[in-house]
Amino acid sequence: MNAALYLGVKNEDYLPWEPKMTSWESPDVVLCFSAPKEGSAVAAEKGYVQDVFAATKENALKGDPAKTLAFVIGQKEMSQGVTAVLTAAGVPEENILNNF
Repeated sequence: MNAALYLGVKNEDYLPWEPKMTSWESPDVVLCFSAPKEGSAVAAEKGYVQDVFAATKENALKGDPAKTLAFVIGQKEMSQGVTAVLTAAGVPEENILNNF
């Protein structure tokens, strides 16, 4: 089983649990933090989650897309962007659960 967690944050004040989360990372667990602005102190990719996911999806989408299950939780624009990338990669819409 592989897992990927993409988490967007405004700045380091919104990521107080980063040390604990980074301990989860392994060959089977991908963590990716994103911060929307340059200059943030967060050790993160720069950009919105949907853009970072699109650029790094190969790290997260391993194995058969038909067997991939995605939970997409966040703002509507992010949810729509990530869902579009997932479906374009072959993940069935019924395997994508979101809060919209």
